[in-house]
Amino acid sequence: MSFEENDDRALREASEWMSRITGGSLSWRDRKALKQWLDADTAHVKAINAVEAEWRKSGRLAAAQAARKPRRDLMALLFEFRGTTRLRVAAAAAISVALAVIVFLHPFRETEIIETAVGETRLVTLPDGSRIRLNTDSRVAVTTDLSDRFATLEKGEAEFTVSHRFWSPFHVDTGTVRIRVTGTHFLVRTEEGRTETYLVNGGIELRDPVSRASLAKLEPGSRAIVGAGGKVDIEKSDGIRETAWINGNLMFDRTPLGDALTEFQRYAPVTVSVKPAELRALKVSGVYHSNDLFGFLETLASLNPVRIIKTSHDKVLVEGLPAPDGHIP
Repeated sequence: MSFEENDDRALREASEWMSRITGGSLSWRDRKALKQWLDADTAHVKAINAVEAEWRKSGRLAAAQAARKPRRDLMALLFEFRGTTRLRVAAAAAISVALAVIVFLHPFRETEIIETAVGETRLVTLPDGSRIRLNTDSRVAVTTDLSDRFATLEKGEAEFTVSHRFWSPFHVDTGTVRIRVTGTHFLVRTEEGRTETYLVNGGIELRDPVSRASLAKLEPGSRAIVGAGGKVDIEKSDGIRETAWINGNLMFDRTPLGDALTEFQRYAPVTVSVKPAELRALKVSGVYHSNDLFGFLETLASLNPVRIIKTSHDKVLVEGLPAPDGHIP
């Protein structure tokens, strides 16, 4: 079979799958067959993405999705029973068992835990081709099945490069916000009820993790900070600071010393104290290697009236010295 014939066949099969996907008629057996078809040849993935792009451009995809009948909620079926209480209880039990089998025993659902130690970064490629790069002291749980891809960033920071699969959205949950995407490149950092997201390219939607209500949609070059209660602050950024850690660096631009030290301590098990406390407000700038805390401290001491005292193998004191005018910074 020639390359042209193989491509034509892949496109025909992709069109057939597209019709079934948008029609909402895929059973679990069909989803298994779809996964096997996609995994069999990279040409199949390219073909279905090409068909999806053509359908989207022509408006056929939107029309098919609009005509698709919404799936019925299984639990809503309980209210259709008009028999005895015993019958309703039996039906509820049967549906609960069925749901348990689907959720917990479904053979195509897989969960992988990915984590890093302090000072470590790690790059993992998922079966669908998506990549997750974890920063220091981070942990993410990734669950995939035949219809969905879901990651829970439990702590730390990660870079996500998600392969485009319109039929299988990718979600990232931090507890503060849920991020929905079909294929894009973005970074997420979560800490103490606060999530920071930077979009490199593509598009993502931020949603409330409980109600799923839309909070905001980001454009490339945007940084969003989501706090408690779903408050969202969005600003433009060139991404240099947000992506510096990927190359092992930290970037500061008139950053308070206290914040800079907090960043460095994410990468090294060292406690840094500052005396007097007002010194933590001192502004620092520059690009430093994330694992070179002492190099940063040496530079700090060379530019400011401070001295560095190593009190133990894992404790350091930054102490302000009187300036010529007698002022301690």
